[in-house]
Amino acid sequence: MRLRTRFFMAFAGFSIVLLLSLAALGQWAFERGLDQYLGQRQQQTLTRLAEDFAGYYQRQGSFQGVRLRALIRFQEDDGREPLPPGLILRDASGTVLFGPDIPSLGDTAIVVDGNVVGHLALPARPPMHDRFSERFQQRQWRMVVMGMVPGLLLALLASWLLARHLVRPLETSTRFAGQLAGGKLDARLALERRDEIGSLADSLNALATSLQQAASARERWLADISHELRTPVAILRGELEALEDGIRQPTRERLGALGEEVSHLSRLLDDLHDLALADAGALRYTFAPTDMGQLLAGLVESAAPRFEDAGLALQCERPAAGPVLFADGTRLRQLCDNLLQNALRYTDRGGLCRVTLSSRHTQVTLVVEDSGPGLDQEALARLFDPFWRHPQASDRARHGAGLGLAICQRIVHAHGGQIDAQPSPLGGVRITVELPGRSAS
Repeated sequence: MRLRTRFFMAFAGFSIVLLLSLAALGQWAFERGLDQYLGQRQQQTLTRLAEDFAGYYQRQGSFQGVRLRALIRFQEDDGREPLPPGLILRDASGTVLFGPDIPSLGDTAIVVDGNVVGHLALPARPPMHDRFSERFQQRQWRMVVMGMVPGLLLALLASWLLARHLVRPLETSTRFAGQLAGGKLDARLALERRDEIGSLADSLNALATSLQQAASARERWLADISHELRTPVAILRGELEALEDGIRQPTRERLGALGEEVSHLSRLLDDLHDLALADAGALRYTFAPTDMGQLLAGLVESAAPRFEDAGLALQCERPAAGPVLFADGTRLRQLCDNLLQNALRYTDRGGLCRVTLSSRHTQVTLVVEDSGPGLDQEALARLFDPFWRHPQASDRARHGAGLGLAICQRIVHAHGGQIDAQPSPLGGVRITVELPGRSAS
């Protein structure tokens, strides 16, 4: 059953029940009020009749002959109020003088000179409705029924319009979701509302934007991978074909160059594999107590000769002991090594690379900065994008594929930390890594 039909049936059923309840309540209130009115009128009638019977008693000195007088009054039409059917007259001792000897309702005393000489009453049953009252009640029922028919029709119409109004944006959202499922990621949902449905529309539009960006990123990712793999493969194929054709001789230097291309291709594939696992959340981490200071000292010591060969100075400032973190030592080593490699590749000869490790309360901070060249804010914002390299970094053999910092970002986030790139006071780039101080204890 469609949602619109369910809404319509629910609203229509509620409206019908409400109308019937109101009609029944109104009729009950009317009948109750009518009974009270008739009861009050009958009581007033008994009061007036009591005065008439008191006058008769005062004239006659007793109720002798009152039965005959009452029968005559039933037949007369002299303008006086007629006696109600079933009227009961009792004397002061309770003896019935006329009327049925049955339980009565609403006794009214007949008082003469301050003494009660008798009682008037009606049979103990609901007030008798005269013909006018009965006709009025029947007319009222007809009016209620006639009024409910257009009311029910209006309720059904209002229920249909309300169900249509509520379901229309949902149907629009459903069609929009179908467009997204069909690959039309540039579609957007135009619903200007400030309620929950408007929030749903905003969320769907945000989802469409994310899907469009993800699709663009995937296409760019595939293009970048193809480009990065094509170049070393083309070099290897060209060199091998030249060796096969005898154009080049298989010298030690040439075979060494081919080995370097294979090594570069292997490193690229390893980086791609790590980055893909990190994005999928499948990169394994083994957390254990790790001495960050000792780990960094070992890396700096092993990297010092490479910095010296490149004409760069390498400085390291760290605490004498610790800090000790509960982290994956292998991934932290990979993080620090990638940061050092990035500084080595992008710092001009004769420059400086400074590494600083500090801890404060529950936070460990690692800073790697170099002397330049520097980057503008737009370039710094894209520094952690996969395959992104500065336009001036055209030497692939020196500058790599642009995956190192992207992998660093995934490692830092996996440890619950933050990584950021800002201009360095030394003139280059300052990369700051902040890790939560989850100590081994």
